[in-house]
Amino acid sequence: MWKNEWSLSIESFSQNHIDAKITPADQNTWRFTGVYGHPEESNKKKTGELLKLLFKDESEAWLCGGDLNLMLWSIEKQGGGEFKFEEAEILRQAMDFCKLDDLGYIGHPFTWSNNRGVNENLQERLDRFVATSAWKERFGGSSVCHLEKRKSDHLPLVVSVKERVGSLEKKRRKKLYRFEEMWLRDAKCMEVILEAWRRGEDVSTNLTRTAAKLSSWSRKTSGNFAQVMRDLTSQMKQLMSEPQSHEVIEKIKAIDVRMDELEAREELFWRQRSRQDWLKNGDKNTSFFHAKAKQRVECNTISFVFDGAGNKYDDEEQVAEIFVDHFETLFTSCQQVDVEPIISKVQPKVTSEMSEMLGASYTGEEIYASNKSSGPRWTVNKDNILVAYECFHYLRKKKTGKDGYLGLKLDMSKAYDRVECTASFSILLNGQSSRKFLPSRGLRQGDPLSPFLFIMCAEGLSALLRDAEIKKEIHGVKIGKKVEPISHLFFADDSLLFIKANDVEVEKVLDIFLSMKLLRVKN
Repeated sequence: MWKNEWSLSIESFSQNHIDAKITPADQNTWRFTGVYGHPEESNKKKTGELLKLLFKDESEAWLCGGDLNLMLWSIEKQGGGEFKFEEAEILRQAMDFCKLDDLGYIGHPFTWSNNRGVNENLQERLDRFVATSAWKERFGGSSVCHLEKRKSDHLPLVVSVKERVGSLEKKRRKKLYRFEEMWLRDAKCMEVILEAWRRGEDVSTNLTRTAAKLSSWSRKTSGNFAQVMRDLTSQMKQLMSEPQSHEVIEKIKAIDVRMDELEAREELFWRQRSRQDWLKNGDKNTSFFHAKAKQRVECNTISFVFDGAGNKYDDEEQVAEIFVDHFETLFTSCQQVDVEPIISKVQPKVTSEMSEMLGASYTGEEIYASNKSSGPRWTVNKDNILVAYECFHYLRKKKTGKDGYLGLKLDMSKAYDRVECTASFSILLNGQSSRKFLPSRGLRQGDPLSPFLFIMCAEGLSALLRDAEIKKEIHGVKIGKKVEPISHLFFADDSLLFIKANDVEVEKVLDIFLSMKLLRVKN
């Protein structure tokens, strides 16, 4: 092996496989099997039979991979004839029998090509690595990369075998606070919350104190599920060996109730992390929830990133810093916008009489009428959807005239990341918070002022578009003789622009967005 402290011994081999036992320095052995699947269609079922023959125990840490000459899904094939589901079923049944899971990949989606061009090109994912849950649990930080091919018709595959982050050789991580659903099963949980909250300070301080109190209370009362269950099991075993008096029987019943409660809490603990809320609470599926929780961690883990210059970083602190630098640059204030030219285009719609009425105190009748008629109103959005449909219908049917029109859909949420404000952000990477930074622009989700700031910016944009339309610098779509031209429609966080399809009007729209600093143009 390439590591001096690791040893490798060959257990078995044939023309189609090599089975090896790997023993690291900690003597905790695991298995690796390299497989070459039968390429002939008539013999492909032998590949599945070989995998089943090599399987020993699902609790064994087993990594298996190579050119299996079989695919799992139709998306793993591009070009050529129809996907052969009966061949895929061979691999699926073998993996199910051996309790093996596909490890996925990073890179090009196909590993083999017939190296022909255009319509004759065929690409398939014939090579893969699979592993048991025991291997994935131990080496949770591992990844499979598809490298660039050279002269071969197959891509080289590289498996980076890494233990799960948080192992002995990794630095200890700070545990983030999360409210546990299982706490609600204990009546003392509400007492802890009320006691921490009664000090009457500001909300932020109360929340921080309550979180600290709940965490401390949980450590003292819940502890480690496995250790507590072992202690209770030991006590149960001791009581069962004693003469079965009434007192002993009552103690056994009490321990039995306690163990049931711990099992219920453990199930809630893993269910909350697995996000599988569609299963009933009463189902005893703790192992399923546990597996789904581990799967979520693996899917959500970011192993490496590339910076703007194309350099690759896999150190966790460097990865976090690259994310922080990206968002810090995105949310850093640039040259201040002169808002006066924009505000001057906004036409007042509230008269002095209306302002006086809106500023008056509420009456009891008005409050009652408001509560009685409260509820979501979607009239504006519904109207805009209908108008948008009519505009696109008109454009599709338009066959005459010298002027063409275009419809432009804009994601306003991306543009309004550039709206200037103040906040405090940090990046949550692989469950750990990065350093905080202070952005000077960008609307925040959850901020009660964000919708109002969003509407104000949208109104300014609308005013500039209307002004350009009045000056005949842009021309909206006129879907009827007695209908006013429609140049723009706004929705929740999207917008539609309708203008003539020429360079002059497109340039004008770009100028409007640039004037509001809502658009960044790359050369």
